[in-house]
Amino acid sequence: MMLRILSILVLGLLAGCMSTEEQLAVLQENNAISATPSTSPGFDYTVLIRNLRPLGVDPTLRADRERIVAGYLGAKCPTPTIVDETELTTNQPMLSKSSKDYAVRVACARS
Repeated sequence: MMLRILSILVLGLLAGCMSTEEQLAVLQENNAISATPSTSPGFDYTVLIRNLRPLGVDPTLRADRERIVAGYLGAKCPTPTIVDETELTTNQPMLSKSSKDYAVRVACARS
């Protein structure tokens, strides 16, 4: 248990040094990102991004969400545009505070 807490603290300290690829790897390893194709007009995907701040991923900045979404969708949506977002308040029991997860609706550029 102590080793896990120490690992979380070290990763938190390194958060500022993480690249988009490293952030995506952390999100994927923790099942904290997913994309669902849309059946509604106006956007192509809904990307759910969980806030893993203790593990170095803090999607509270829109620019970071844009980078994470673009990296995650990759070739499926080479030029994504965020058309709408919803903040989802969640509780993190180990941290005894709430955080913000995000449901990001994305439109892909049409050729």
